[in-house]
Amino acid sequence: MIALAAIPARAQWSYLGPPSTAYHSDFTESGGVLLMGIDKTSAPVDLYRSTDGGLTWETAFNSGSVRAITPLADGFLLQVGGKESYRGNASGTTWNKVADPGYNVTRYFYDRTNSRLYAVTQRGALLASTDEGESWTSLGVSSQDLTFVHARGDVIITGYNGTFGAAHLSTDGGQTWTSVSSTATGTPSGGLVASDGSIYLQTTTGFFPSSSTLWRSRDNGATWTNLTEGTADLGGISLLMQSVIHAEGPTILFNANNKIVVSTDDGASWSARNEGVLASSNGSVTQLAIRDGYVYALFQAYVEPGTNFGLYRRPLSELGFVPASVEAEQRAAASLKITPNPARGAASVTLSLDRAEEARISIHDPLGRQVALLHQGRLAAGTHVFTWDGDFPAGLYMVSVQTAGRLVTRPLLRDE
Repeated sequence: MIALAAIPARAQWSYLGPPSTAYHSDFTESGGVLLMGIDKTSAPVDLYRSTDGGLTWETAFNSGSVRAITPLADGFLLQVGGKESYRGNASGTTWNKVADPGYNVTRYFYDRTNSRLYAVTQRGALLASTDEGESWTSLGVSSQDLTFVHARGDVIITGYNGTFGAAHLSTDGGQTWTSVSSTATGTPSGGLVASDGSIYLQTTTGFFPSSSTLWRSRDNGATWTNLTEGTADLGGISLLMQSVIHAEGPTILFNANNKIVVSTDDGASWSARNEGVLASSNGSVTQLAIRDGYVYALFQAYVEPGTNFGLYRRPLSELGFVPASVEAEQRAAASLKITPNPARGAASVTLSLDRAEEARISIHDPLGRQVALLHQGRLAAGTHVFTWDGDFPAGLYMVSVQTAGRLVTRPLLRDE
């Protein structure tokens, strides 16, 4: 059995709404703006908006059943039923129709490390966009309806958790794919590419009842470790529901059906942390967002919606997480320099490390495809200089440096 930790009565999840008993399809947060979509044509409102952390809500947009929504670098992208897409401003108050990818999108993911947008669709296509949804390219994943995607730099994990579900992994920006379902066994329900380079995959065995397993790979998918082996009563994810995984250092969170499960010792032990969440067998936690010291969890109904299904919030500190320091992120960004930039010939990539660690330095084209690997392996503390001859067409490229716990990218412009 999962032991619930003894905590003060006030330390629990807070219900935020929004005020609707319809099916909640997707939510996102950016710049203090929370947006919640409703996937039911009879709902009085299709998109709700909150600017006070979910304490109060107002109508943001009404144009049909919401399918998927994501934040961009500045604003939001929304798809509604009928294959229509809209671009919203940073406040979520103004929406304009844009070109649609041509598929029913079930989930977006925006990788801020290289400004690349992904969409998983109902007909087994994984799409990528480098212009925030103005145009799309298929990454050639062969599967049934995809239900999840996560990416960081070159590494992408996606999959389908239906009857014949499979997980697919790419470590070269989507140029090639491998199936990992034979080694990380079970029906895949969600994935995460963590900031330290670890790859997580959650799988489910059985149906009703079902059990959930969390796997981790630290060698780009070559081998996988079962982090939940021997842990009892981890209910699984129903078919076509998405699991959610988040990891920072030794603290890991994921949802097992209607439970939110946390480990603060790198997977050695687990406890359910559902204090204050609706106790129901008719729902599951289907999405997660980490923002400004809080974790937001969407609790969605399987069949018939009801009151108290919707968005919950809890301080990260109550679950053992330590938010990343803005100062540390600025130091990480300052550790990478490219000269000259723009470059007509060779360019130098200078990386400064304050400690010895593993590092991967790569160059990517505008579609996110790797065109050069400058280094992969352990580097000593200090300054290291790498040269890219750059015998490629003129245009914009991205230099990506991934070390333990951080990923830094910089644009590199090649002139004629």
